[in-house]
Amino acid sequence: MAGTLNNLGIVLEDLREWVQARQAYEAALTIYQRLATQQPQVYEPDVATTLNNLGIVLSKLREWAQAQQAYEAALTIYQRLAIQPCTQGVSGGSGEASADRHIPGGVRGNAERH
Repeated sequence: MAGTLNNLGIVLEDLREWVQARQAYEAALTIYQRLATQQPQVYEPDVATTLNNLGIVLSKLREWAQAQQAYEAALTIYQRLAIQPCTQGVSGGSGEASADRHIPGGVRGNAERH
């Protein structure tokens, strides 16, 4: 469900429906954060990705302080993941800590954010 909400956010962004995209990302983020408390190695990359996507939308809405908070929270997670040893055989989650807007657990979006 969280992945689908994130995908919806991407489509809404492409349609320039910033408020609805924000709502979709916030809903996805809530789910991913809950899942990350149980399986952080699997879901923290998705939390970071969704925070990054949310930051993009908040920037479009000119909500600079909130965008900064979202980007900094994503960066903190990405930095923590970068210094952790890789665990072989972990499945699920995106498996990729990328600053690009993309679909957690799937293929990167094709937006101009690259």
